Amino acid sequence: MLDIEAIDPNYYNAKNTPEFISFDKKLYLSINGIGEPDHNEFQSKSKLLLEFAQEFANYALKEHQISFSIPRLETLWELDQSAKDKSQLHTRWAWKLLLRIPLKFKDSLISLFQSYHSDGNTSSVNGISIFEYEDGDCVQMLGKGHMSSNTDIPIGEMFRYIRQLGRRPKEFHHEIYLGKTPSDKTVIIRQPLH
Repeated sequence: MLDIEAIDPNYYNAKNTPEFISFDKKLYLSINGIGEPDHNEFQSKSKLLLEFAQEFANYALKEHQISFSIPRLETLWELDQSAKDKSQLHTRWAWKLLLRIPLKFKDSLISLFQSYHSDGNTSSVNGISIFEYEDGDCVQMLGKGHMSSNTDIPIGEMFRYIRQLGRRPKEFHHEIYLGKTPSDKTVIIRQPLH
């Protein structure tokens, strides 16, 4: 079985202090939404994506003998600037939930995704797509909670470090959830840079 976390451990590790790091292009299953992480849409789409990923992994093994484990849930977050009431901007987080899949199987997985869809498995596919993304240069660190809620995440420390590097943050950030249980809010906060 291909374990992405074991193959690419640097991707799933961060320090308690800000660090500069770069990542190349990765491949994901993804689904989009808007709202804060404790809202129903985020929770229901997280569940949908995880359930689909497991169905997809089972299908890949049965039909194509491709075996891989389901890695940790991730999210790209960006403020929805189209919100009319700017005082409510904090509730207008646009997000893309991500589950990483092996890049080395890109062509076969895209074909598999299409055949899975065409085999009538459409209800769980609704809104889910294959997405390529590259963090590139970024600053990252460990925290507790989501950046959107600022829970135990020293945002100021990250942004001071970014200024010291002479860089600017991009308008979105990347979170990787490390907790094994819902009560464990350990997260890697990754801020891509211009």
